[in-house]
This record gives sequence, C-alpha cells and structure tokens, in this order.
Amino acid sequence: MFRNVAPNKILEKSIQALAPTGGLMRRGIVTAANPIRAMVAIATEDGGHTIVELLSDWELKRGDIISWNNDYELGHETYHNQTRGTRSEVYVQNHGVSTADLPAQLLL
Repeated sequence: MFRNVAPNKILEKSIQALAPTGGLMRRGIVTAANPIRAMVAIATEDGGHTIVELLSDWELKRGDIISWNNDYELGHETYHNQTRGTRSEVYVQNHGVSTADLPAQLLL
C-alpha cells in the first residue's frame, strides 16, 4: 500500500469521468492509504473522501474504482472493487473528508 495523500491530476480527472450511478450506489477511486493501520481513502464524486478500515487482506491499489450500495452509512459494509472484480467487508470510518484532512483521518 501507499501513504501519499497529495492530489493527483490523473486521479482527479478519473473521478470527474465517473458516470453517475443513480440511486443509492456510490463510487470513488482509491487515492491514499495507511498500510500500518489498514486505512484507505476513496475520493468520491462529490469532491470529498470516504475513509474505510480494511478488515481483511483485501488488495487495493491507487486508482482502483470502488463502489458501495449504502450511500453515507458508517460501520460494517461490503465494498466492491470494480477494477479487480473483488469485494470485501470494510469498516466505514467517515465520509466527506477533505484532502487537507486526509493525514489526520488516515492516522499518518
């Protein structure tokens, strides 16, 4: 995993290119992580980040497209890696986190 939380222009364009999903499904792109704490930041279409804690050895890489069904729910949820065709249970810590707040949210 990686620790870089700096904005990445390619990822920003990828987020903007995500087609609207409609309904309650949300999508985003993995942008940063704290491998020691198994915490991941997912940049979302609304300009914020969702912070999740991995509960297994689910492999995520920067740039992976992640989707989930329960909009802004917190706690235990199943997230889908659309890039790799995998899914895993995660613990959702927060939604709507700014880029400036990522180091604190990821406990870096």
